[in-house]
Amino acid sequence: MKKLLVLALVGAMTLSTMAGCSQQTAESIGTSETGTVMGDIAINIEGVVSEIDGNRITLDSGKVVIINDDTAFETLNVGETVEIDDEIKVGNYIQGFTSGDAEANEVTADVINTNEKMEISSKIAINIEGIVTEVDGNKITLDTGKEVIINNDTEFVTENVGNFIEVDRNIEVGNFIQGFTFGDAEANTVTADAISSNAVLEAPMGSAIVNIEGVITEVSEDGKSFLLDTGKWVTVNNETEMGITGPAAAPKDEQYFEDTFRVGNSIAGFTEDENAAELVAYAIYTNWNWEEPMK
Repeated sequence: MKKLLVLALVGAMTLSTMAGCSQQTAESIGTSETGTVMGDIAINIEGVVSEIDGNRITLDSGKVVIINDDTAFETLNVGETVEIDDEIKVGNYIQGFTSGDAEANEVTADVINTNEKMEISSKIAINIEGIVTEVDGNKITLDTGKEVIINNDTEFVTENVGNFIEVDRNIEVGNFIQGFTFGDAEANTVTADAISSNAVLEAPMGSAIVNIEGVITEVSEDGKSFLLDTGKWVTVNNETEMGITGPAAAPKDEQYFEDTFRVGNSIAGFTEDENAAELVAYAIYTNWNWEEPMK
């Protein structure tokens, strides 16, 4: 499976909050009479918040961090102790220290000294991509089967020549979306931190966008027809549009599209007559083998 797919205007994500993390190791850690962590603050808790359940915070590493009344939210600035924001949100990058076993799956934080919202930089990474097959409130299902949660913190933005441009927030069935999650991108359900592309796939006016879907179980000798697990034969010809097209589409080599049709590939496309015994594809948007990708 592709790890990070990048739009023409999209590149690798930079995490400004992580700059200088390696220099924040501790020489010592002490406790004042009031119990405040003082001195050079050690860091043995670090990660991006993927889930919050009361005072239990789950990081992208899977580690659970317990926040209690004794947890200090502070850092050092030119030798002085400075309080930091104690409101932790999903997507925030945190660093801290525990006097317990830092290698344990669940730790209690003595101090949190970094709690910052991760900024999607001028180069936006992509690890969410697909065609919308279902919309249920704020939950979107893609043709890959992945569920994407949209919340109030999800940014709809892309970059064009160094400038951020808002993306249409109206996601509908048939739209092709790309985005990014700070959480586990391989999970079946992810929360989108950003949607950087929300394109309406081109098809004849007034027609449904996606009405060919399934997994290939058989391919003809000439490679131009294939049988789906739905029992339908699909034929492509010289007029069939291959891949996602339009101004918002990613380059062809960055799409979920193989040059040949083979058994096991997942297909999403459009036909003008979905009731025909054999479907002639007007467009094939996705042709991808999730288990054994060719590229």
